[in-house]
Amino acid sequence: MSVTVVIGTQWGDEGKGKIVDLLSPNMDIVARYQGGANAGHTICWGDETFVLHLVPSGIFHEHVTCVIGNGVVLDPVAIMEEIRMIRDLGYDVDGRLLISHNAHLIMPYHKRIEEARERMRDGGAIGTTGRGIGPAYVDKFARTGIRVVDLLDRDTLRRKLKRAIEEKNAVLRGVYDADGLDVSIIYPTVGLLMFSVPASELLTALFRVYNNWLSEFCSEYPARLKGIAMLNVDDLPTAVKELERCAKMGMAGAMITVFPTLDRMYSLPEYEPLWSAAEDLEMPLGLHISTNRPGPGQELENQDSLTPSFVCNSDHWVRMSLSHMIYGGVFERHPKLQVGSVELELSWVLHFLDRMDYTY
Repeated sequence: MSVTVVIGTQWGDEGKGKIVDLLSPNMDIVARYQGGANAGHTICWGDETFVLHLVPSGIFHEHVTCVIGNGVVLDPVAIMEEIRMIRDLGYDVDGRLLISHNAHLIMPYHKRIEEARERMRDGGAIGTTGRGIGPAYVDKFARTGIRVVDLLDRDTLRRKLKRAIEEKNAVLRGVYDADGLDVSIIYPTVGLLMFSVPASELLTALFRVYNNWLSEFCSEYPARLKGIAMLNVDDLPTAVKELERCAKMGMAGAMITVFPTLDRMYSLPEYEPLWSAAEDLEMPLGLHISTNRPGPGQELENQDSLTPSFVCNSDHWVRMSLSHMIYGGVFERHPKLQVGSVELELSWVLHFLDRMDYTY
């Protein structure tokens, strides 16, 4: 099997993408072996111009399989945007674009460090693109980076992110006098713990920002990505308006606290406008573990608060809220209302129903 290698011997802009495009009709596989989402490879067909930053330019030849190798540092946002552009042009990437599990990822802290470093250099700045490519390679060679394969294991990803962000924050704050990052921001699943924010107005503002971001993220692939909004039911009129707004943005449902404070259980009449709105908008409501509002025995300050005993009994909160809604006649008054229990398996349901029958 013959192999043709295209190498740029300058500082870029030698026309590598055009050469690869010209060679691609005679190739079965076109692979990129290094680099990141920098200036890009520009291809011109007639009056049309296409710029690829990560995907090999052989993707425009239907018989070619394209490979992004382990030497590439991959920006997750950039690669998704590029795939969307290619699909919008009418080209299929399924089964034709392969990404090495060992390719390293460019993370937000890589860009933050590069920007801070350039600012500190002042007149001696290198003039980088600020896309985090250099710092990502530093982590790659230090064997501390996040790889594509790490995305397949939540525990590994969280552990690596936590360690990396602590280290990067020390550099950002101690060396460059810049703001640091929070692992909870980069790893959005932990955003569930925002429900424990005691300041209600702040929580409403946080959820609105999150819902805006999620809507924009899902808009890239509306047929495949369905956003679930988060609502603060402390202020019910505002929660109803936010639910209506999220429905207009194309969200598929909304998450509410798994268990409100003891003096505001879901059986109370004050929730009627929310149930009616969710029913009319056909927006399912989700009860997710670890979304408790602050109250005696309900506080969740951080991920470490999820002790084994808490997780083992997390269905307790769901059962409490569902039983209040069922016994309170919520589903009789709103027969089309949909409420789901998320990330809680099913084994507890039969016992729960049996106990409800017995109690009733």
